[in-house]
Formats: sequence, C-alpha cells, structure tokens
Amino acid sequence: MQISRTLFIVAAATIGMASTVHAETLRLAHASSSSSLIQQAAVLFAEAVKDKSGGDLTVQIFPDGQLGDEDSIA
Repeated sequence: MQISRTLFIVAAATIGMASTVHAETLRLAHASSSSSLIQQAAVLFAEAVKDKSGGDLTVQIFPDGQLGDEDSIA
C-alpha cells in the first residue's frame, strides 16, 4: 500500500503543477499482473487523471513488470 500512496501523492503533485497547455503522458509501472486489483485501480486512476486534467494529462500503464521489477521501477 505504500507504493499506491506514493503514486497518489506524486500524481496529485503533478496535476497541481500542470498549468501548461502542453499535453503530458505519465508512465505508471507496476509488477502485478494485468488482471490484478492493482491494475484495475491503475486504470481507474488513469481515467480520473485524464478527467480531472481535462485531457491535458494521460497515464500510460505498464503492468506485469514490463519496465522492470518493483525495485528498479520505484
């Protein structure tokens, strides 16, 4: 749960600083499977970020350790 809390804090800070007109894509990686609850939460998070930012921010999700294990993506 510490990782989820950290991701939320980072995303909230990013949304707060996103006053530019340029669209940005955030990358969210996790080591859980693409059918896990963590993935489902990540998808909901990505949708919320897109909605709250008016489409200025999008979140690209990388499940299944695609970008590395938890130690290397933290």
